Amino acid sequence: MNDTVMLVAYADSGLPGYGNMILVRHGGSYMTAYAHNDTIMVKPGQKVRAGQIIAKVGTSGRVKSPRLHFEVRKSVTAINPLRHLPYTRKAKKRKRKRGRRG
Repeated sequence: MNDTVMLVAYADSGLPGYGNMILVRHGGSYMTAYAHNDTIMVKPGQKVRAGQIIAKVGTSGRVKSPRLHFEVRKSVTAINPLRHLPYTRKAKKRKRKRGRRG
């Protein structure tokens, strides 16, 4: 996954328990899911870029306080997002470097 143009595959509230949910297709069978949104600001088929605001966090679905449910999916299976987020890799490298100093 990278910061190229991605495609909104789903933006609706039809999946039970997730409330207002957005699925963004990244290519290579990867998707990201963003659920429990208050307001969806994109439409299916719309092109989006990394950093673009696509929703406002809320309490839709089966939650009582505002939150974001985030997933990385390969095909239909949820996978560990820590292996795919660039910030995470940088943070791990910095942590390892600090540990070696002292």
